[in-house]
Amino acid sequence: MIKIKVISFVLATVLVACGGGGGDEPPATNGAPTAAQVAAITPAQLKTYSAANIQSLGENIVYLSDPALQALSFVDSANVTTGSGQVGAITAVQIALFKPSQVRMIGAAGLGGSVSTARIDQLNAAAWAQLVKDPLQVAAITPAEIKILRRGDHIVAMGGNIRSLSNAALQALTFVDGANVTTGSGQIGAITVAQIAVFTPAQVRMIGAAGLGGSVSTARIDQLNAAAWEQLVKDPLQVAAITPDEIKMLRRADHFAAMGDNFRFLTEVSLSVLTASQISLISPAQKALLTTAQHAACGC
Repeated sequence: MIKIKVISFVLATVLVACGGGGGDEPPATNGAPTAAQVAAITPAQLKTYSAANIQSLGENIVYLSDPALQALSFVDSANVTTGSGQVGAITAVQIALFKPSQVRMIGAAGLGGSVSTARIDQLNAAAWAQLVKDPLQVAAITPAEIKILRRGDHIVAMGGNIRSLSNAALQALTFVDGANVTTGSGQIGAITVAQIAVFTPAQVRMIGAAGLGGSVSTARIDQLNAAAWEQLVKDPLQVAAITPDEIKMLRRADHFAAMGDNFRFLTEVSLSVLTASQISLISPAQKALLTTAQHAACGC
């Protein structure tokens, strides 16, 4: 009799913690709350949950309502290297079950009941890696979400699926404009050799190119790390696609040296904007490959 009472008490406690217990639906066989019980959890109730409570929801976490998902807590700035708060407690198994539209709700409670930016940046590393394994999830990442991805592994973990980012998301990739000009910096600097190789020339034109008022500005390919840049300019088609405005921002010696013989694939228009300091970085062997028209264009 005593054991029965103890078991009944524990079960009742779990059901209360999970926002339910009423009705005739039995608990899930794995001890997690049922879909109906999870769906009944209110934002106010969810705010009291510990990390362990979030994980105890198991796969039925997907039945949280949009307002409950929006109410998931996170740490905004102190903990940027690992997942934090309730969002950081979500497991890889759990995140794999969410639809892209649900992911947009995670931690996204805004002022006055509005929906703000999903705090996917606060997912733990394993959950993030699982999320970006899915091209559809990568394609759904918004520009606002891109802006708050502050860890290099956020970009690296996308692997080849980085090519599924929308043009708007690619444009939102961040860079350091002046202080760090000798090595790749920001999110753009985190792009790997394998990742830059999967982009089309048209996609490369979008990298970090967010302009004023939603316009498309100049791609910040100058902020690629040295290895990624070398991979990019191995492709004659990628070299031929480099624009005059992009040429103007190539300030590292390796920008030109890495082109090797492919330097000859720069268009005459792009060659025409080369400055004297840039021309000094071009090797005699590279100059020797230019046509008469190209020599005239660059004055080299």
